[in-house]
Amino acid sequence: MVETATKTESAGSTTSDAEASERSAIPGSSKSLIAGLPLRLVSSTTVISVILFTALNFAIEKYDPLERLFWTGLTGARQHIFVSKLPRLMSAPKNPDVLVLGSSISLYPAVRADDELAGRKARWDFWYERNVILPYEKAEFLEKKLSEWAGKNVSVSNASVAGSLVSDQLLILKKYLAAGKTCKAVVVCLSPRDFVDNSRADIDTTPTANALRDWNSLPELLSSGASWQSITDEALGILSNYYAHRQEYSQFLTNLAASTLNRPVTLFDATNKAEAKKSADQGTRDTFFNPNNTAIYQSPPNTLGHLDEYKSMYLPVDKKQFATQTKAFNNFLDLAKKHEVPVLVVRTPLPIENTNLLPEKTLAKYQQVLKDGCARSGAVILTPDTLESYETAKDFEDASHMNTSGGIKLYSAIAETLKANQKFAKLK
Repeated sequence: MVETATKTESAGSTTSDAEASERSAIPGSSKSLIAGLPLRLVSSTTVISVILFTALNFAIEKYDPLERLFWTGLTGARQHIFVSKLPRLMSAPKNPDVLVLGSSISLYPAVRADDELAGRKARWDFWYERNVILPYEKAEFLEKKLSEWAGKNVSVSNASVAGSLVSDQLLILKKYLAAGKTCKAVVVCLSPRDFVDNSRADIDTTPTANALRDWNSLPELLSSGASWQSITDEALGILSNYYAHRQEYSQFLTNLAASTLNRPVTLFDATNKAEAKKSADQGTRDTFFNPNNTAIYQSPPNTLGHLDEYKSMYLPVDKKQFATQTKAFNNFLDLAKKHEVPVLVVRTPLPIENTNLLPEKTLAKYQQVLKDGCARSGAVILTPDTLESYETAKDFEDASHMNTSGGIKLYSAIAETLKANQKFAKLK
């Protein structure tokens, strides 16, 4: 009897174990859910979608397809190689200690000085100028000088835009501060052309204005009481680079289809075929892309290239433009002062052949505008060519842009001024 009971108990135990095993295999039991969780997550459509979305967004942000397609002439104004860096700068999570503003006269010397610092061979060909110098965002030579002095890393961002005016510098600073960005110093490099450029008569259609006029950051929208739709769109744009630029992608695809089929994009284009063809031809020629370009590592002699262009930009002097840009300059200084950002205004050196094109009265007025504006606002003014001479053949590569020698002189003078003046003490 005892043996039978033992067998029965053993059988019951076996049955219970089997039943428990079966229960654990039932879909929906807690053990099954836990054991199958990793597999379920991996095979989840939602999770896979999130992973793919994240990967795609990372790739788009890293490689920026629209900017790389600028050479086709089919992208929009915001992908212009001169200004596409501006929204990136304003959306960056970190704030630079120093923000450099200006035109190509602050871009060229920055690249030349940085190439020398890094031991890179300087290049003097068209491809390098268009694809490296003009979209440049750094000033590593200045960064190194300031970091050594401060005993810590001092970051510098270069927001200079080729062909920009003082009104463009004002717009950049406005959007930068409205985005909630800060910095400990602003360096703005100026020249007479920034006040009297005849080729930029309409200040609302410059590349900078086209890129930033309708661009808004989330902090700016929130502070301005914008619509919920605008705020939502901006928030989604932060999460998805593609969503932020969906209109530009649509524009590119439309232009590509029209170009492929040789059809006008709009009814306006259809009724203005001659002008549309002319614009299309110009866009195709000015592609900033030359696959057959040969790198030039030997610095050519300075033949004062672009001097004729400066003559047409300067003369006849547009007094209305001068007045507009003078007002923008003073507004720029007032805006920086309101936000307690110290400003260093640099009267950037130019070849004597360049400044000789201007009437003496206009040149003197330009110099006085800078002097008066700085005195009124408390900004610091730097005139580098009073500290050491800048020679046309030695320090410039054409009628306006500095070469390696000039670039090192310029950014060394800027660094020394920032280090010596107590208004920039926060950098240390």
